[in-house]
Amino acid sequence: MIEVVVSAGGGRESCEHQRGSVHPLHFTLLIANAVGLALMLRRGGPFDRAAVLTIVGMVLTTSVLQMFYVPGMLIWAAMLDILLFFSLWLIAERAQRWWIVFCAGFVLIAVLAHAVPFIVMKRMSWAVITVNWGMWTMISISILVGLWEIAADRRFLRERRDGEPMEHGSGA
Repeated sequence: MIEVVVSAGGGRESCEHQRGSVHPLHFTLLIANAVGLALMLRRGGPFDRAAVLTIVGMVLTTSVLQMFYVPGMLIWAAMLDILLFFSLWLIAERAQRWWIVFCAGFVLIAVLAHAVPFIVMKRMSWAVITVNWGMWTMISISILVGLWEIAADRRFLRERRDGEPMEHGSGA
């Protein structure tokens, strides 16, 4: 967990790593993501796997940068989010999967949040961090929805291949 300390006079911010303190929500999302991403790698198609590996690669790169406390971390995080957005968008255009489109959209919101400190007079690092937490929660939900999308796609392909009528409910 990272704690950002801001002096009352609007002074310099410092980041301090606290070892051993993980919020239960973060732990739950971490486990859900690990299970979801593993299932996505096993059951998904090539584009699903490419999107998963892109997301995991970005998360690991960001973690390494935070672990070594690289100077200009916020700029590097913004650059990685921009790269992730364009990567996911290119994959989404070819994959025709809604979960990848949702993930790309949420990453775009996180990219735009990086511009907040440059727009307002005050330093608003916590605004960026809060928006990023929210967006990663939504990406986690999108990954779980993606698992359903893959299963539904397989079912529709199987029904079409077997010649069964694709009746999925009728109107009134």
